[in-house]
Amino acid sequence: MTERIEVSPGVELAADRWAPYGPARPPTFLLVHGLASNARMWDGVAQALTAMGHPVVTVDLRGHGRSSKPDDGYDVPTVADDLAALIERMGLDRPIAAGQSWGGNVVLQLASSHPTAVRAIALVDGGWIELSQGFPKLADCLAALAPPRLAGRLLKEVAGYI
Repeated sequence: MTERIEVSPGVELAADRWAPYGPARPPTFLLVHGLASNARMWDGVAQALTAMGHPVVTVDLRGHGRSSKPDDGYDVPTVADDLAALIERMGLDRPIAAGQSWGGNVVLQLASSHPTAVRAIALVDGGWIELSQGFPKLADCLAALAPPRLAGRLLKEVAGYI
């Protein structure tokens, strides 16, 4: 069921409530997409969680999907405040908030700015990292983060990578 929740003047977020199969088992999960995505990226996860009895809310952040697209307010603190307002207005009881990529950064900010709003967070390919702190040279960074070169190698040579 999709709801439009006003989180600030003139800004509404589209949120989908996923009802669990059978009796609800807390906690609720709030699933937050990344910068170039929308709530639909979480459909499979939402189905799996509801099959286990958990209520789930997926959300289109401001400027994404079916949500309002204001001219400003796309900084991480503002978007995290949007989520805090969403949690309050939907009556969610301290959900576990999971964010993917940029959404991970938003969820991390949410927990920092509104620590009583969530009970736990999960960062999927997200969370702030300052690569220049660990890698003064770009070439060193690229070499360290490059995936292993597996093409043309025997399975027994790459077994540790799979």
